[in-house]
Amino acid sequence: MPLDTVRVKYLNKKNSIVKFHRITNEKKFVLNTTDTTQLKIIIKAELDFKDQSGKPIILNVKEKGVIVKSYKISGEKSQKTEYVDEKKLIPGNSNVIYLSLPKGAHTYEFSLEDKKKSALILIEYNTKIKTK
Repeated sequence: MPLDTVRVKYLNKKNSIVKFHRITNEKKFVLNTTDTTQLKIIIKAELDFKDQSGKPIILNVKEKGVIVKSYKISGEKSQKTEYVDEKKLIPGNSNVIYLSLPKGAHTYEFSLEDKKKSALILIEYNTKIKTK
């Protein structure tokens, strides 16, 4: 399934708008790599107006359908960002994860454990890789 692109405005930086991808349990960010890669993963929980409890969400990283890493992501509301176009959801605080990938051809999937939650993800990397 194609991922939605969401524009987030950083309030402390003039004219700073960043494009993130929305992931869920069903909609996964897929990454193919063929060489050692250092990843910087920026992820934000998405909150709705009814539930701003700050409950953490779980990001799973899978390879060949098997979870190789899980990360607990803060569910706190961000005071520094807001959506440009989205009206139904609120962006959470930025969580930054650094991940080293081994040499060789690998395919990784980034998705959420909770079937009712969504998050925004942005992945920066140091070598050429393909994303779906």
